[in-house]
Amino acid sequence: MSRRHIIIITAALLLVSQASPAQRGRPVYDPPYVLEKGLSFHFSSPLGLLSKGGVMVEYRMGVMQSVFFGYTRYWGYFPGYQAYAGYRHYYETWRRHDPFFYVKAGIGNAGYEPAEWLNNGKEKYVAPGDYAFAGAGIGRHYNFGAGFIEFMLGVKYSAVPRPIDNYNERIFYVTGPGAIVEFNFNYGFQF
Repeated sequence: MSRRHIIIITAALLLVSQASPAQRGRPVYDPPYVLEKGLSFHFSSPLGLLSKGGVMVEYRMGVMQSVFFGYTRYWGYFPGYQAYAGYRHYYETWRRHDPFFYVKAGIGNAGYEPAEWLNNGKEKYVAPGDYAFAGAGIGRHYNFGAGFIEFMLGVKYSAVPRPIDNYNERIFYVTGPGAIVEFNFNYGFQF
């Protein structure tokens, strides 16, 4: 390495060391965008109202961690509810956008009201009833002052203690409350 290269590298390192965190590529937590501590209230997307509706309360324990509690009501073929709790870990961010991963677990109850064309020939319909579930996934939280929107994609395992030969389990595990793959879009407010 020549003397000229050493001088250029030294000058560049001195300039970088004097730069602000944002100029060095490190996140800047701006209080209007990223909460260090506080509550946020999440609501299900209006698009999802065809099959479910829900609310969630999240408590941010710091810039990087939060816990949440939620309730979702289902209608359609499997009317019922889910109640759950979980944990989120946010990655370092660029002001407005918070990528995160989450884990959650909960309980639910589902009825079964099949359409005529789904009838499997049995006269007596047996609902899944009570079940437990656990899941994990990733998401992205977009901050807009006190408001936000977020997208989540994850997988979920639902354990139904009742035998599943009396109801259409394919719908329960594909589009119903026990869906293995879940995609959610929420909006809400944070304080």
